Amino acid sequence: MRLTERDVLTLRDLCEGVFVLGNPGSGKSSTTGTIVPMAALRGRWGVVAYCTKPDDCEFWLRLCRIAQVRGPVRVIRPDGRTRFNLMRYELERRTPGGGNTLKLATMLFELFKEGKPSLTPSENSEFFNSSGTSLLCHVLDALRLAAEPCSFRAIKRMLESTAKSSEELEFESWRDGYCRAVLAAANERASTHEDHELCEEFTSFFIRSLPEFNERTRGDIFATIDAALFQLTREPVRTLLDSPAGCDFVPDELEHGAVWIIDCPVSVYGAVGRLVTMTFKRIVKDYFARRPLRGDATRPILHFCDECQTYVSRHDAEFQQVCRSNRIVGMSLTQSIDNLVVALGSEPHANSLANALSTHVYHCTSGHTAEWVQRRIADAWRSMESVSISSDGAAQHRGPSVSLSEHLHPQVLASELTRLRTGGPLNGNLVDAICLKPGRRFHASGGPFVRVCFQQQG
Repeated sequence: MRLTERDVLTLRDLCEGVFVLGNPGSGKSSTTGTIVPMAALRGRWGVVAYCTKPDDCEFWLRLCRIAQVRGPVRVIRPDGRTRFNLMRYELERRTPGGGNTLKLATMLFELFKEGKPSLTPSENSEFFNSSGTSLLCHVLDALRLAAEPCSFRAIKRMLESTAKSSEELEFESWRDGYCRAVLAAANERASTHEDHELCEEFTSFFIRSLPEFNERTRGDIFATIDAALFQLTREPVRTLLDSPAGCDFVPDELEHGAVWIIDCPVSVYGAVGRLVTMTFKRIVKDYFARRPLRGDATRPILHFCDECQTYVSRHDAEFQQVCRSNRIVGMSLTQSIDNLVVALGSEPHANSLANALSTHVYHCTSGHTAEWVQRRIADAWRSMESVSISSDGAAQHRGPSVSLSEHLHPQVLASELTRLRTGGPLNGNLVDAICLKPGRRFHASGGPFVRVCFQQQG
């Protein structure tokens, strides 16, 4: 990505994360948000792009046509033609971590929490998370040993038929229910010592531990899981993520230049769209962490999200730490830093993500975001000359006195951010920006930031 005649952003810079800020209409999508994707597509990288607006999918398809992409281009949406059975993929894959019910249960419970609009402090606690994960893990173990299909619908049936108190164990509805039948089938099919131990463990959980759970904690856990399962077991999401036909594709194809367009904008699909998008985001991030690496021969993968506040999570900053070594280009665009504060719940979490994405590009912005950028670029020492002229008539013959001192001053003022050109006919389709890369010394400026001008693309 060329910034000036002598300054470029390299693949190494991009793999350390790219964070783009700019007001609506500032030109970030038509410049920074197009230049890097086009470089990725023409370079035959793998690409995962999350759509937040209804026309985002067509934007990516147009870029793919221009770049003449050779690998598969998949548009993934709830009412589309693609199928990806999440649980079958995780339980049947042979790669590290595959077939691990505890790992799958952890992933599922985190996704189910994403499906809930807001969580109370108790629902963010370690005990709540471990209890919910434990419940799902025992459900999956029981279903697998009983040779029942591990599906969202089966999990829902299991939870609906569990005993919520010791008294319910005596009810006919429990004895004739699905949960009791699964436990009996699992006990009958247990053939090894490990099977019998596992069977004893989850049977004890459903008969002894779960009925004795704190009623409020159990209710919160069940409500969290049920809210997500209600969406995942209904069409068209069920066909996409829980199809008996299995998977039409797997993340490994990203190694060969595949393009995934996750086209589930919230404005079209509502909460279901966000849940589906977060599901695929978790799938690809988990794959990125274990992808095969071959040094410089490893194909880069672009992980792109415009209006990133829509799908951001507190795990993103931690994930970004492994992107450089895995040759993942994480690129996040948003209109203001306040969007991230609202989405992540606190300014420290927003700053943590901004710190993890070390290459920043600032387009025209204002208000608190412009002030945040001013502080981000930091102050620098400047020599200030002051002249003092005495008003004492007797001292006029001595002339003025001059003194030099050093003071800290902003290198970029917030007001400068408001004056950056935003493209369009009035500006000759030119877009101004400031690129900040800590640790770099740009030729054009001699420091870690440089003022740049882009020509709008297409």
